[in-house]
Amino acid sequence: MRVGIGNLPATGVLAAVFCLLPAALLAQTGPDDTQRIAAFRKRAEDAYAARDIEAGNLYLRELIEACAGQWDVARPALKRILRESRNGPEDWQEYAALRLIAAYRAGRVLPTDPALRDAWGTLITLRGYQERFLEAKAEIEALGEATGRDLWVRFLEAALCWQADSYETEPRFAKVLSDLNADDNDPYVRAVWYGIYPSDGGRPNPKYLESAMAYRPGRLLPSSAPRNLYFKDVSPNWEAVRGLPPEISPSQIHALLGEAVEPERFVADDNTASVTWLWALIDRHLLSQESGAVLSLRRLQQAELRKADAGRPPGSGGPIDLFRRYPWAEDGQRQLLAYGRREMSDGRAGTALRSFRDVLSHAANPGLRSEAQVCLWLALAQQEDRGEFEAAFRGVDPEGRYPWMGGTEPARAIRERLQAGLPASARDQPAPRLADLDRRLVRIPALAPWPSSWSQADGLRWYYDTALMKSLPFIRVGMQLHDGGLLVSSPNVLAWYRADDTAAPVWQRTARFTCSNFRRQPGIHRPPIVGDRIYTRWGHQNGSPVDVAAIDTRTGRQMWSTAQDSSWRNQPRPFWGLRHWPLNDPVYADGRLYVLAARVSNTSTEGVDLFCLNPDTGARIWTCVVSGDEMKGADGWFPEYCTDLAIYGNAVTPHQGAVYCATGAGMVSRVDARDGRLEWAHRYPRTRYPPRERASSYGWVGDYSILWGAP
Repeated sequence: MRVGIGNLPATGVLAAVFCLLPAALLAQTGPDDTQRIAAFRKRAEDAYAARDIEAGNLYLRELIEACAGQWDVARPALKRILRESRNGPEDWQEYAALRLIAAYRAGRVLPTDPALRDAWGTLITLRGYQERFLEAKAEIEALGEATGRDLWVRFLEAALCWQADSYETEPRFAKVLSDLNADDNDPYVRAVWYGIYPSDGGRPNPKYLESAMAYRPGRLLPSSAPRNLYFKDVSPNWEAVRGLPPEISPSQIHALLGEAVEPERFVADDNTASVTWLWALIDRHLLSQESGAVLSLRRLQQAELRKADAGRPPGSGGPIDLFRRYPWAEDGQRQLLAYGRREMSDGRAGTALRSFRDVLSHAANPGLRSEAQVCLWLALAQQEDRGEFEAAFRGVDPEGRYPWMGGTEPARAIRERLQAGLPASARDQPAPRLADLDRRLVRIPALAPWPSSWSQADGLRWYYDTALMKSLPFIRVGMQLHDGGLLVSSPNVLAWYRADDTAAPVWQRTARFTCSNFRRQPGIHRPPIVGDRIYTRWGHQNGSPVDVAAIDTRTGRQMWSTAQDSSWRNQPRPFWGLRHWPLNDPVYADGRLYVLAARVSNTSTEGVDLFCLNPDTGARIWTCVVSGDEMKGADGWFPEYCTDLAIYGNAVTPHQGAVYCATGAGMVSRVDARDGRLEWAHRYPRTRYPPRERASSYGWVGDYSILWGAP
């Protein structure tokens, strides 16, 4: 504990001398200085009396600067600034707190000085509100070192854990409560008491402790398996075969594969908060075995497939379903290889690549494996990832011969031919210099970029909504260059410009909407442009986009919309029937469109679906349920009336035959892009909207979550 100069080391003494030297030189203040100090203080007092805190703080700051080195002048001024600014503004709190703490570190303030505790408590609170949690933690440790880790310091630590949604919140508050004594008259113990039990007519209020200060789950809370997907938990079936060698139980595994391909057969794991498709677990288990271990299973499945083919009508059953039922039968593998070739010729290299990998990993026939290997190289050559293309040739004999153009070629020659046709990598292109870029002024149409038609009738709701919209850094307007044109996009406006003339748009479209309550999908609106079409969320109802549409880049004409799809929107009135609300901009990949949509029935959501659409017509190819969570907040209504925020970005990522989804509603998942089969789902905890933003934006206390989309 630093009480005086005598307790400082030699370097500390030297620093203290230099700190005290200006004070010694200016200690002999004359009548003019005394009058000037009194004048500053009088002006500050008058300003505070008039409730002008900013002016009073400015006068005291001028006084401190005019009397540099006179701590007897600066100390009461800083304490007054800190006291007057306790309810804001924050910059003045930080100004006074930092200087009082710096004075302590210079040996000018005793650790027992209440002003030091007030300064440190203020700074820690500010850092917590600013979500600079590591800095706040460092300040708490410094405070504890200076004053001791008493009850008040430990309370600040527990409150910081609550702000950061830390696992440590509950045990830290429990320890504080166990040590809290209502009869202790220490002012800082009393501060802890009233911080947890605010007085209500002189009586403690334990309800506040339960609802506000006790630990409430947040972003770091572990989750349980997503059982609300309404799947059939087949964990016992999986446990029955996972420990058995495949060579002694081929019939049991064959029967289990038949059950695994049925819908909604999943294995749940509460430890990892995930569910996994039973078929995928069995397949990975078998692929990890020695080749001889599945020999009897190969023979059994080949025989069973030929029996099934003899009694199956021509054209019944697709190649993917056939392969899943008989993954180790050569005939099923050949049909899947043919399917992959058709997909690749149709421009869907991602789904083709996945089929080729399935054949290559399961086939035993050398000729079939060679064909699948060449097809895999061809599919990778059509992808953007050159690293994966090069990795596919590692471990391959460069002189080994593979089928090619009706004959055979060594792997080395095939690689050289494919490499010659690869596009240049974006990393090989030099980045443009800032000086070489031209600045252009884009005149955006004089329209609201998102639906907004506030009226005085909205009353307090108008005030709270606009305050909330201003409190977060929402960026709503996107710009994209494409084929000599420029697209300016927002939820309410699409405008197309010639890239060399941005003074006025070639065409513009404005979405129709029926309500101004538009705070749930305010993320960047950046629809994909493919060829001469823009694929976008379009049309609004009750404050949210309700459809997906294709817009012609040349004319702005709508080519198709899901508004005409009765299975997408079949409600006769806004609050009845079933409808889907898109949660992200459509994503184009391999000649398909992928979009997540909330499934809304009456006035609540029933989950989230992943849609695969035909980009030419908007027709649905397949649908997959990826979440069964109701997307509603504390108000119990979503999306019409709840006060939750939600920002949705391009949360769908197609990659090499799989589609990865982040719903923004507590679930991530992977779906087979070929037919929409859910392969696994993982629940993640939903982030709570920061208490500071809730308090500043709303006039009531509530539990609001914020749903952040994935980029």
